[in-house]
Amino acid sequence: MMRFIKVFFLYLWGPINLVLLRQALRSYGYHTVKIGESTFHGPAEFLRTCEEAMADLSKLDSQAYRALTVDRQYTFWYGRHLLVCDLFTGVFSIDDTFLQWGTFGITARLVEAYYSTLFIKRQLRSVFHKSDANKKVDQMKDCTRSWLISHNYPSELVECFG
Repeated sequence: MMRFIKVFFLYLWGPINLVLLRQALRSYGYHTVKIGESTFHGPAEFLRTCEEAMADLSKLDSQAYRALTVDRQYTFWYGRHLLVCDLFTGVFSIDDTFLQWGTFGITARLVEAYYSTLFIKRQLRSVFHKSDANKKVDQMKDCTRSWLISHNYPSELVECFG
């Protein structure tokens, strides 16, 4: 019963939290770009790099691109020193660690978001047993690493997913 209450509460809180996040990002003076079902928030230069990364992803992996632009809603935002991954609402921040790699780093974060929702399916981590959650996170990291290696991304960037 407690599990049901927790899930029900988060189903209500998720959309409210997303609205509050978008309002906060607007108050920071962030601009917004929408690419299919994915919305990006951040400074203009950051958004240009995100658009380039999405264009690269569309050429490299049509399945991941489709998942990010058609199948589900995602929200990506620039968080200078804050790395957030909320699978439940599909919110992912992109921090300076990813941004320093330019389109490579942002594409890597997009691929990580794709595999995160593919394996964890936007379920609450608390719904899983901890060992199941850890296995799914490991799967996500392995697939992200494999994807980056198969597309000849820099080994230093691939190591970030180790």
